[in-house]
Amino acid sequence: MKKQVAVLIVVGGLMGLVASVYAFDLPGMGGSKSQSTESSGPDAVALQEGIVRQYNAASAELLTAQALLAKAFGSKEDAAKAEEEAKALRSGNVSDEDSIKKTVATSKEIDAKTKEWMGKNVALSDEGRKLYASAFIPYAKAVAGTNKLLPELKKFLEAATAQIKSAGLMDALKMKGKLAAGMYLASNLPGHASMLVGTSKNILTYAKSNNIPLPKDPTGELHM
Repeated sequence: MKKQVAVLIVVGGLMGLVASVYAFDLPGMGGSKSQSTESSGPDAVALQEGIVRQYNAASAELLTAQALLAKAFGSKEDAAKAEEEAKALRSGNVSDEDSIKKTVATSKEIDAKTKEWMGKNVALSDEGRKLYASAFIPYAKAVAGTNKLLPELKKFLEAATAQIKSAGLMDALKMKGKLAAGMYLASNLPGHASMLVGTSKNILTYAKSNNIPLPKDPTGELHM
C-alpha cells in the first residue's frame, strides 16, 4: 500500500507541474491496464540529456554576458563568479540537479545586481561602455536559446509522466531520481526565461539613455 501511494505521489506531482507551469494537455492518465504498464513514447532520460545540453549552451552565453556587464560596472568579483560558472557549463560538468541549481542561483544573483546598477544609471567609462556593448550579443543568444528550450520541456514532461507511471511500483521513485535535473528545469526555466526578457528590456533602456551603440542582434530577440 505504501508503494502504491508513493507512485501516485510521483505521478500526481508530475501532472500538477504540467498543469501549473505550462497548462499542457496530456494523454489520459487512466486507461486500461495495458496502457498503464507500457510506454511507447520517447525516452525521458534521453530527452533530459538533450535539454540539459541546450540549457548549458544558453546559460553559458548568459553568464558570459553577465560577466561582461559586471566588468562594465566595475564588479570584478561578480565577473569572476560568472566566468567560473560559464566555464563549468561549457566543460559539461553541469548535468545534475544540484549543479544546475548552482548556475541558476548565480545568474539570479548577478541579474539582480545588474538591474540595480542600471537602475542607478551609473555613467560608464569608455572601457565600460565597450564591455557593456559586447554583452549584448551573448545575452540575446541566451534569451533565444532559453525560449527555444521551453517547448522541449513539454515533450520531456509528457515522456517522464508516462515512463514513471509505467515503471511499476518498485521503480517509480528510482525513475523520478534519474529525471530530477529535467524536472527542476521544467519547474524553474519558465520563470528564468521571464527574468531574462525583463532584464533585456533594461539593457536596451540603459543603452539608449547613455547613448551606447549596440551591435546588430543576430537572433531577432532584442531590438534597439
